Amino acid sequence: MVKKIVSPDNILKSHNTSIRKISNELRKIISSAVPEISEKALPGWHAIGFRHVQAGHICAVFPFESIVKLYFEYGAKLADPDHVLEGNTKQTRFISFSSPSDISPKKIQKLVKESILYLTG
Repeated sequence: MVKKIVSPDNILKSHNTSIRKISNELRKIISSAVPEISEKALPGWHAIGFRHVQAGHICAVFPFESIVKLYFEYGAKLADPDHVLEGNTKQTRFISFSSPSDISPKKIQKLVKESILYLTG
């Protein structure tokens, strides 16, 4: 049996232009935050995951019909002075984006770097 390889672009192809634009901008910001970050399609979750060489899984972009959520795996442990993180689980937190103008690259990069520091001590 041949295993079908799914790329991050395959995850996004069924979404409208706005959702693809938001998702791709987030991908670019996350990947540029730290050189050791790699991205991978997570077809079972319909998401694009980001992994750091030492820290492991950091965050994931989840495209939905009219919104994109950026989940931080250990978001509940992160400082959030800008109050951008949503959610109330024991572990994860997310930021919701409905427009490219909602994106603040500096805040996202700060959270990505903080996630890595939290996981690598």
